[in-house]
Amino acid sequence: MQVKKVILMSVLLAILIMPYAAVNYTTPVKAQQEQYNYEAELKLPLGWWLDVLNPTESTSAYDWDILGWLFPSFYVANPWNWTDTNYDIPLMLTEKPVFEVVTDSQYGQIGRWTLHFRDDIKFFDGTPLTADDVVFTYDFLLWLAPESDAWTDLPYFVINATKVDNSTVYVYTWDTGFLYALYGLTHIVFPKHIYEREETWGISDDNNFDTFPVWNATPADVVGYTPQSPDDPILTGYGPFKIASWSGSTFDTSDVIILERNPLYFDRAVDEQGKVIHPWSPLTPDNIDLKGPYVKRLIYKVIIEPSALVQALLAGEIDMAAEFEFGAYIDQFIGYNIAYAPRLGFGHISVNCKSTAAYGLLQDARFRRALAFAIDKREVIDVAWYGYAEPLDVPVPKAMKDWSIEYTGEEPGPSYYDHSPDAALELLHEIGLKDVDGDGWLEYGNDPSKEIELEIIATESSTVRRIVSTAAASIRAIGIKVKEVYGDFRALLNAVIGGTFELTFFGFGLGRFPTFLYAFTSAAGDNFYIWRWYPSEEKYTYWNVTYNISYDEAVNKMLTAMKPDDAKVWAREAEKILYWEQPIIPIYQNIIIGVWNGTEWKGIVGNVAGAPVVNFYSVMKAVKVTYKGAGAGGGFGPEMTWIAIGVAVIVIIAAIAVIARRGAPAA
Repeated sequence: MQVKKVILMSVLLAILIMPYAAVNYTTPVKAQQEQYNYEAELKLPLGWWLDVLNPTESTSAYDWDILGWLFPSFYVANPWNWTDTNYDIPLMLTEKPVFEVVTDSQYGQIGRWTLHFRDDIKFFDGTPLTADDVVFTYDFLLWLAPESDAWTDLPYFVINATKVDNSTVYVYTWDTGFLYALYGLTHIVFPKHIYEREETWGISDDNNFDTFPVWNATPADVVGYTPQSPDDPILTGYGPFKIASWSGSTFDTSDVIILERNPLYFDRAVDEQGKVIHPWSPLTPDNIDLKGPYVKRLIYKVIIEPSALVQALLAGEIDMAAEFEFGAYIDQFIGYNIAYAPRLGFGHISVNCKSTAAYGLLQDARFRRALAFAIDKREVIDVAWYGYAEPLDVPVPKAMKDWSIEYTGEEPGPSYYDHSPDAALELLHEIGLKDVDGDGWLEYGNDPSKEIELEIIATESSTVRRIVSTAAASIRAIGIKVKEVYGDFRALLNAVIGGTFELTFFGFGLGRFPTFLYAFTSAAGDNFYIWRWYPSEEKYTYWNVTYNISYDEAVNKMLTAMKPDDAKVWAREAEKILYWEQPIIPIYQNIIIGVWNGTEWKGIVGNVAGAPVVNFYSVMKAVKVTYKGAGAGGGFGPEMTWIAIGVAVIVIIAAIAVIARRGAPAA
């Protein structure tokens, strides 16, 4: 009887413990027992080493992961309404920027932004930020634009900026369209008293020409300069954090970058003495409060491979992370909090629509549509992304909401999502491709010697190989040979820019509006990634479809529309043309998986399109939780998961040992 009791108690204890080890769990603690540590460090991953760390030249996303904390934007998107500018949240501004069309005596009708800046913004050295700094920034960027990769397009959108009063600036734009005008907002302000001095940029001479614009520094001097130390003058910003140190002798060789809370930050929640002056509250749709930050330091650690990122997260070396490839590791995040969000971007096969390879078939939209029907997009998603993506037919992902015809359900024809060999072969037969000799491969023009073979080039990585090989297998299944070529990214880029490729795979991240649709217009130029075709008529005709408007006209109307809703209508018209023409073959929109330790951190904003968990909102509102007293409550967090499992195993083993001992002859 005693043996049965031991067995029963062991099983019951195991059953009671195991649910805590298997559930995404946050420790239940009574409100009065929960406390916050405002001196905590938040450890974050950085996906690559820093590049130039110069805000006049940096184009690397990793540079801006750091620079963005020094130089925050004029405003940020609302994370629950990210495509609607009516919900944007002012940061540096007292109100949302106002755009209007005005008449100029010299230029005629032009656009004008009115920006009202806060009067409590200070640079790191204590100097107030005023309208003079804003106007200087525009003048400075327009001057160096010809040499700057980051700001080269600014003169195409901005005429100039003028001071209205100490906190108000007018920014004049060449265009009166809403989307074009957005490019007129730099979203950054440089400290005039620092950036206007030539010694800041490493220029030293004996003459009196030392201050911009009458100085000896050239645009090349400015964009070629890199910070010499964490407190280099060009890193004098006004944001919530400033760089405290980096681990290497130079920033670009450093594996660890440490930022510290700026006590002068205009929206600070903790003052210079560490006293909380704005009590913490979570960011919600009903509580849009971005005062912060509530952590003392950010510690960025360079971690490149997803597997290393997972191990760092599980070991506590970082506190949160987000990745496309976390689907492969989802079972390892037991006990952690997980959030999912769509990527503002897509993976696709680019087609060289000008290529004469394969008997010029890539120039025929019917052939490109046949390839789209052949590729099993769902299979690519399952094989490459473990199911964490959504199929896509046009290059405006559903994450852009009502900018996308796939979001609104306006697709003009059958979906390309699934492997549809019958639909593909119908198109191929129409343009003269048949299996003449019965060997399983299609030939052109009833000539058995003219088999069709395509070449697809891509970067060498395990994930890209899974994507490309799965897509290529789908194309081979309809009778077209495919040669797969893998190499480094630079070789791939050279082939694309030079127009020597036939097909290639790319993944692209986008902004929150589909302005990239311009890339497919005839005005974009021959080498705009060859994402274009060459219409000879004002209105194109595909097969039995006549478009209501030319693609160029639709995109131009989108870019010049004065209201967002009007711009959306024309964007969707352009997408309908892309659906039929398929100058690229979209395959999927990723689902990004964000992971964090919810037992230690509160305030994390998870489902942000393009950046779940690791984003501006999370860092500004993150607060580390501590608990008062030893009896702070029950529950198991990530660090307790395996302990719980271990206890269960030990109890069961103990029960078995008792049984064995009871059953032994000597007993």
